[in-house]
Amino acid sequence: MHGNYIGPSAYEHEEYLLLEENGRFLYRWAEGLLHGETDGLWHIKGQKIVLNSFKQRSSLPFKCCELIETKQHVNKDSIIIYVVDGDENEYLPFFAYSIKNNGEVIASGNADIDGSVKLVEKRTFDEIEVSHFDAKFNYRNNPDDYYFKIRMNQDDSHRIKYFSNSKWKFIKGGLKPLKNKYSRFFNRNYFVKVP
Repeated sequence: MHGNYIGPSAYEHEEYLLLEENGRFLYRWAEGLLHGETDGLWHIKGQKIVLNSFKQRSSLPFKCCELIETKQHVNKDSIIIYVVDGDENEYLPFFAYSIKNNGEVIASGNADIDGSVKLVEKRTFDEIEVSHFDAKFNYRNNPDDYYFKIRMNQDDSHRIKYFSNSKWKFIKGGLKPLKNKYSRFFNRNYFVKVP
């Protein structure tokens, strides 16, 4: 029962499952440059294996972004934007931004490697939009603000496969998840046990 299993594969898609003797499991997947993993506990129930991941999907709404600091000045000769990670430990480089006035984009691009945008010319604007991977933040501007520090929490839920009483049946030479449906582009619809 315990051991390594290789899942269905297709172009740039791979899945792996490790069932340890101690009742723990590790599930890994990769698709192109994206990848993720989940760990948890497994047990046998009748003719099936049941997986429960340690991390479960939260029922709370995900709060991705918030403005944590603004500053004002009189002559408005620059606009400065910093974006930090959810723990405020690191600046997030290369985030995308657009600065708008009355719905028209007046400046856009990507931040520097230090996680900042510094525009040093006078501009009248009423909206800032910042995005980093799957997090997006819109802010309607107070006309006197010129400095913005934004916290962006990354939602990694798309990288995690949650298992909550996930049932798998035994088949000759492997395991088959009961709820997963694999398209015709996959080489098979079950996980093969490997030595």
